[in-house]
Amino acid sequence: MPGKQSDSQAKEDVEINIQNVMFIRHGESEAHIGKAATHIEEVGLTEAGKRKADEIADMFLSIPDLIISSPYLRAWETAYPTIQHFSSVTHVTWPEVREFTYLGSLRGQCLTKQERSGKVDEFWKRCDPEHRDVDGESFSQFVGRARKTLAQLREMNGFIVIFTHEQFIRVVQCLLLEWTEEDMEMKPEHMKQFRKMLLDYPLPYGYVDDASWQQHLYQPEFVLSQAPLPVR
Repeated sequence: MPGKQSDSQAKEDVEINIQNVMFIRHGESEAHIGKAATHIEEVGLTEAGKRKADEIADMFLSIPDLIISSPYLRAWETAYPTIQHFSSVTHVTWPEVREFTYLGSLRGQCLTKQERSGKVDEFWKRCDPEHRDVDGESFSQFVGRARKTLAQLREMNGFIVIFTHEQFIRVVQCLLLEWTEEDMEMKPEHMKQFRKMLLDYPLPYGYVDDASWQQHLYQPEFVLSQAPLPVR
């Protein structure tokens, strides 16, 4: 689990000087093979997921300046081999890059992915960007969190590696490549588009997207990647 050097305050002290951000999805998790958990924050990796994490650590062609991880266990476990591989590199935990966690009413219940599926479908069929399931996050809040994260990253320089989650990567891609400044207010059609993308083009475990937002920020016609990009 995240421990040393995980204070979010640490990100304000980082000084680095290259130009690239790489988003990496965690490896296969136990929830995705049917195991139950009381909260998706606590779901760990399968053995296959751990092997993928080791593979990711060995694929870098250049040394990161900063390694960021979501606080959720499966993301941290994916990041850990890379953190060990680059032991001199600063690593921090950012709650901002956690997964979209919207089913607040199920918190504390030990359920499988299948058992949660009815509530998941209900949330997306409602298609209300402002709706909150008890203390869960609304879609608008999720998008707002991703916007703030990008704003923080724009103030930084360097080769930054972020271990995160499928929905967070996809919302970042939408903000950079699909949605314009006129789309500041989330509407049902944005939510429908996002959900359709998740269902039609799921990201593989260990997905790597090293296309920097600086390169594509002003190119809304850029096609979203459907396959892992090669590491520079």
